[in-house]
Amino acid sequence: MFREKIDARIERITDRTVFVRVDYLLRDSSGNIDDRYEGRVDVLVIAEVA
Repeated sequence: MFREKIDARIERITDRTVFVRVDYLLRDSSGNIDDRYEGRVDVLVIAEVA
């Protein structure tokens, strides 16, 4: 069974910069969740500012 789990959360906001921590888990058809993986997760932050 394939599995994808992505958790993104704001670590801090400094001036006009938002620092986001992303943890992700991927499982492919091998059934293992410890296979090496390289990729990226894009995060879009929408903020209302004064």
